[in-house]
Amino acid sequence: MGLNWPRSFTSIAAQQANAWFAFNKAITLATHQTVQDALDSTLSEVRIKWPNDIYISSHNQWKKCGGILIENTWQGSEIGSTVIGIGINALSTELPASRTSIVGASAPGARVDLQVLAKALEVNVLNALNGWQKSALQTTDATTAYLNELNRTFDAGTFGQGHVESVPVEGSGKSGENNRSRCCGTVHDGVAIVDREHQHRSHRKQQTVGMVVDCGTIRLTA
Repeated sequence: MGLNWPRSFTSIAAQQANAWFAFNKAITLATHQTVQDALDSTLSEVRIKWPNDIYISSHNQWKKCGGILIENTWQGSEIGSTVIGIGINALSTELPASRTSIVGASAPGARVDLQVLAKALEVNVLNALNGWQKSALQTTDATTAYLNELNRTFDAGTFGQGHVESVPVEGSGKSGENNRSRCCGTVHDGVAIVDREHQHRSHRKQQTVGMVVDCGTIRLTA
């Protein structure tokens, strides 16, 4: 999905601290919601692995199901355009042990309609986009209320939030190694605070991170 921002809007958004980071959170939550709605909540849980991967609890193990990549193009001191790439494993059954799909995490015989899933993703992303744009143009109090709710919802859906789990933390061990960690929360400038074996560390979001999936499109893998 490609977005061109009018300068009249970006000049206003630039006046708000971390407005573009809130945008990233809103899009990630829209993807999280789409996957969550496609699953039976009694069988599987869906979580966000900081900052932009979607994980499913499949057969008592957390496995990656999708990811989001957001790339911004700057025009001078302001963002001129944005490309959103979203990848979701929907029907795949032959995946590495660390990956799963919506079908793979569902009950035997469950079916996933790709067109329905794609439409749900489109609606959720557009709603998130509209909500974020509206908040950027509102009064300070209204914007603060929106950001507080956005951050609360994002933190509630974050992998390992508030309790100890085997959370994959990049750079914390061997490739693919899980470490017993507790996500203590996120700071609005893009830092996740992870408590690992009683030692606090920060995991900072980079400008472009995650899973590159046909930039400029929303693609569901069959």
